[in-house]
Amino acid sequence: MKTIKLFMSRKMTMFLAALYPVFCYAQDLKISSLGEIEQKSQEGSQTILNIAKYVLGAALSIGLVFCIYALATNNPKAKEYLIGWIIAVVVILVGYLII
Repeated sequence: MKTIKLFMSRKMTMFLAALYPVFCYAQDLKISSLGEIEQKSQEGSQTILNIAKYVLGAALSIGLVFCIYALATNNPKAKEYLIGWIIAVVVILVGYLII
């Protein structure tokens, strides 16, 4: 039983040692007022929105490449692919306007 407690205490020590740099970094982010909290949260949400926009733009670009390839190779479903891509663009643009 003593061996198990020693093993668990070593695991806890290693876990806390791994988190120590995170705690030290978090000390630099001290927030003293509600306004600062709102500012930090707005910065974070704006960053996430920008990343999402880039990801959606990349997905639309890749989809457009496949649509052009399907049209160039005379795929029978190429028109359906193009209509679906246009609908996706419209949906994403409406989402951009809402956000």
